Amino acid sequence: MTLAARADMLRRSLPPRPHDVRGRYEWWRSLSAEQARQATLLDHLDAMCGHLDGEPALGHSADDPLPEAALEAADGFTDEETAAMIAAFREAR
Repeated sequence: MTLAARADMLRRSLPPRPHDVRGRYEWWRSLSAEQARQATLLDHLDAMCGHLDGEPALGHSADDPLPEAALEAADGFTDEETAAMIAAFREAR
């Protein structure tokens, strides 16, 4: 399964997210523990994709190639080649 497929699967498993702040707050409060875990993983995957597109997530330096939280969210959802690159990246840090 690719990261994009994983992100799509997570999006489909969650109720639609409101775009306004108050709605988003209520949305988070309405989630079960498992849904909240999935929403957090989705946020990490979205942050990683944005980071790779040159738009670093808040709290991450632009020169940090991959935020650690995104790497953790990607664990187990990459092909062998990508997993090897992530492992090499972590060793080089």
